[in-house]
Amino acid sequence: RYLTTSQVTAADDAKAKNIIVYGNAAGTGSPVVPGLTTGNVVITRQGGIPILPKTVKVQIIGFQHQPIFDLGAMIKQPSLSLAVQVKPSVTMRYLITQPPNL
Repeated sequence: RYLTTSQVTAADDAKAKNIIVYGNAAGTGSPVVPGLTTGNVVITRQGGIPILPKTVKVQIIGFQHQPIFDLGAMIKQPSLSLAVQVKPSVTMRYLITQPPNL
């Protein structure tokens, strides 16, 4: 949601990644989800013009979910695991309708 009303800048993208990973724009503290980094967050804008896109998509890539318990060990099947790649994403309409004053 932050990106749907922010300017299209690298600084705003960095703040958005920090909000996703750390829960705050400064990027302080521990990640909300252990092992998640800002490098796992990809921001893509589509449609419109570069400074005024139609949509913004945020996705998590290359993140391995670590389950709380080891299912394979519990049922004596070491090859069975709940550690899976997760690829959540969300696409939202960009809410700013006027280009910024340059």
